[in-house]
Amino acid sequence: MKPVDQTTFGHPGGNCFSACVASILELPLDAVPYFMGDPVERWFARFEAWLERRGLYPLMLPLPEGPRGWAPSGFHILSGHSPRQPENPEALHSVVGYHGRILHDPHPSRAGLLSWKDTIVLVPVDPGRGGAL
Repeated sequence: MKPVDQTTFGHPGGNCFSACVASILELPLDAVPYFMGDPVERWFARFEAWLERRGLYPLMLPLPEGPRGWAPSGFHILSGHSPRQPENPEALHSVVGYHGRILHDPHPSRAGLLSWKDTIVLVPVDPGRGGAL
C-alpha cells in the first residue's frame, strides 16, 4: 500500500474513493478513474469493469452502523459518513482500512470517518493466479 491523497473535494466530486483504490493498488491517482460520475447509480458497474481488466473483483460488504464494526483482514476500502458533512447522510467518505482500522485517510484533514457504512475488498478473479490483496 502506497498512500495517495485525494485532489478534489466535496459531494459530489470528491475523489477520495479513487485515491483509496490508487493507494491499495500502488498506482498514481491519474491512473484511476472517477467512478462516481453520471449516472451515479452505475458507479459500481464501472468499478467492476475497470478492475476486471486488472484481474480483480470488488466484493462489497455492508457493515454495522457505528464508529467501529467488523471489517475484513488485509487491505480494504472503508466508506462511511464524513466528519466534514455530518448533517448530510449522502456525503460519504472513503479511507483505506487494514485489519479493521483506518490506515490511510486520503483527505488532508486525516479526520477519518464518523461511522462505517460498507467495506470493499479487492479479490482476484482467478484465485489460482495470485493471492488476495
